[in-house]
Amino acid sequence: MSRLRLPGLRLPGLLLPLVVLAVSSHLQAQSVGDRVRVSVEDDTYVGEVTAVSEEGLELVDDSVPYSFEYALMTGLDRSVGTKRMWKEGFVAGVTVPVLIAVEATSLCFEGLGVMGDAVGIIFCALVAMPIFVVSLAVAAVGGVVGAGIGAFIKGDVWEPVVLAERAFGSASIIGPRFGLDGSIGLELGVSIRFP
Repeated sequence: MSRLRLPGLRLPGLLLPLVVLAVSSHLQAQSVGDRVRVSVEDDTYVGEVTAVSEEGLELVDDSVPYSFEYALMTGLDRSVGTKRMWKEGFVAGVTVPVLIAVEATSLCFEGLGVMGDAVGIIFCALVAMPIFVVSLAVAAVGGVVGAGIGAFIKGDVWEPVVLAERAFGSASIIGPRFGLDGSIGLELGVSIRFP
C-alpha cells in the first residue's frame, strides 16, 4: 500500500489556510446582524449590531441606535442562540414550596418561649412533620408545573467576547476565552493589568 505524497506540502502548508481563516477578521467575534449585550459601567444594552469598526460598534436596541467604543465597554457578549427555560422553571417550582415550609417551621420554633419548651417542641414537631410532607408533594407538582411553564419561555445563551486590555485592574479567570480576533481558548488563573 503506497502513501500519497504531495511534493513540498508539509504540515505548515496544511495549517496555513486554517490560520488565515482563523485570523482573517479582527472583529470576527461580532458582525453586522449579531445580537450582542454591551455593558458600560452600570448600564447594559442588548440589541442587533448595525455597524462594526476597529474602535467600536453600533447597535439598535428597541429602535434606538447606540454607539459604543471598545475602550469604554466593561463587557461584551454575543448571543449564540436561545434555549428553553424549563430547568429554571423546574428549580423554581421545587424550591418555593420547600422554602415556605422551612419558613413556617422556623416561625413555629421561634415561638417556643410562649408555649413552654417541652409542649412547644412537641407542638412544633407535630406541625412541622405534616408541613414538610405536604411541601414535598407540592414541590413535586410545582417542579412539573414550573418545567412546563419554563418550556414555553426562551432565553438568550451568551458567549463572552474578550475586549482589548484596559488600564490597571485584576480579576480571577476560569473559563472559555473568545477573542475579538476569532481565537478560542481556556483561561485559568489571575489577570493583573497595569497602565
